[in-house]
Amino acid sequence: MQKFSSGDLQTLTVSLESLHLGHAVDLMRKSKAVSKTAKTGWEKELVQRCAISSILHGFCALESTINYFGYEMFFYKDSQRYIPTETRDYLLTKFLANWDKGKALEKLEFIFSYSKASLPEKLLNELRELNNLRNLIAHGFVYRTTLLLDPQDSPDNDENTQSYSVIDTEDNVDWKKKFPNTKFKPLAKMDFDDSQVALTIVLKVLKIFSETFSHPINLVTCEYPASYTLLWKESFDIQEIVKFDYNHK
Repeated sequence: MQKFSSGDLQTLTVSLESLHLGHAVDLMRKSKAVSKTAKTGWEKELVQRCAISSILHGFCALESTINYFGYEMFFYKDSQRYIPTETRDYLLTKFLANWDKGKALEKLEFIFSYSKASLPEKLLNELRELNNLRNLIAHGFVYRTTLLLDPQDSPDNDENTQSYSVIDTEDNVDWKKKFPNTKFKPLAKMDFDDSQVALTIVLKVLKIFSETFSHPINLVTCEYPASYTLLWKESFDIQEIVKFDYNHK
């Protein structure tokens, strides 16, 4: 193990991978915990908000990892992972000129092609759907929904105080067709199940990164419960992370 003395300088490449991943796991678990006792509309809204936020932060964790290895491989000459410019093909060189504006999955494709890694076809299809969902959420996707309403009977009701129950809804988006592999629910109905699916996809890809580059992943959660886990080889247990059940009081 290398030793350092006072005054030594050590340069590290830093990303937001750990921050986003830990927050995504916290939010997913909070969504699940709140759902167990949610009765009011506010509580049910919190379940949905936590789930959607978990999906966003989970994808951000993946993007952070992609950018980390992209930086190490293509921009940081002192990195052991650095790929010299003379060994890069034309397409990569052209893509790197606009790396910061590049799409996450295209970056992933270049990184894996130069590291002899690959995603199973099923996982790749799921990742594409997750990427589409992330874009819908992050960019404020707009759609229409039609409500079937039922007036509530009450002697106190008049035209100003009449209340209604929602019998059924129909969106102008075919969600099943949009997400045939992941089975994500409509945005208005998302809950912790959807965030579990999203996190599972993210963690599967992160595990491939970890195995390909011999790179442990740090998972730091601040509640549900607060913990630190080094995801590495046998300890990289995706189901244990995603299915963890914490009865928050």
